[in-house]
Amino acid sequence: MRSLFPAALVIAALLALHGRASADSGLDTPYIAPKLMLGFGGGTSVDFNSDDVFEAIEDDDPDLEPSYGIGIAGFNPMGLFALGGQLSLISWGPDAPNTSRSLFFEVSALPQLNLALAIVEVYLNVPIGLTVDFADDDAYGPGNEVHTGLGYHLGFMVGARVGLGDLGLLAEIGFIHRAFSHEVENETLMTTWDVDMELDQAALNVGVYF
Repeated sequence: MRSLFPAALVIAALLALHGRASADSGLDTPYIAPKLMLGFGGGTSVDFNSDDVFEAIEDDDPDLEPSYGIGIAGFNPMGLFALGGQLSLISWGPDAPNTSRSLFFEVSALPQLNLALAIVEVYLNVPIGLTVDFADDDAYGPGNEVHTGLGYHLGFMVGARVGLGDLGLLAEIGFIHRAFSHEVENETLMTTWDVDMELDQAALNVGVYF
C-alpha cells in the first residue's frame, strides 16, 4: 500500500495543476475548432476481387500522394477527459499513373485525454467513425461505374492547444487507418465486383479554436 502513496500524490498534484491551469487559461470550456488537415506518406492495400481487373492494373498496392482537406471539431472538456466529434472533407489519391483523386467525407467521434499546463494543453485523442469515399468512375479502370464507398477509420492524434483568451491555436500529429469498399460495374462486360481498400497514412492537423 505504501508504494501506491507516491503515485496517488502525483495524480492528485496533476489534477490540481490541471484544474487551476484550465480555469486560468479558459481551457476548461467547450470549444469549436476549424482545422486544415494534411496527410503524408503511407500506402494502400487493395483487393479487386476480380482476376480480370487485377491483370489490367500494374500496381494494385500503390503508395499514397499527400492528402489535404478541412475539418471542424467540437469538444466538451470534463477535467482530464473530453468528448468531441468532427466532420471532415479530405482529398486523396494513389501515387500511380492515370489515376484521379477521390474525396473522403468522414464523421468521427473523438474521445480525448488532456492535461493543462499553464496556458498550454497537451492531449491524446482517438478519431473513430464513418468514412464515405466518392471516387471517380475511372479510378478502377476506364468504362466502369464506381458506386460510393463505405467504411470506417481509426487512428490516434497527439496534440497541443495554446489558450489566448477566447481564441487559441492547436496542432496535432498522428496516424490514421481507413478501410472501405466500392461496388464497381462495367456495363460492357456486364459484370459487377467489389473493391476492398485499406489506407494507412501519417496525419498533421493545424487550426484555431474558439
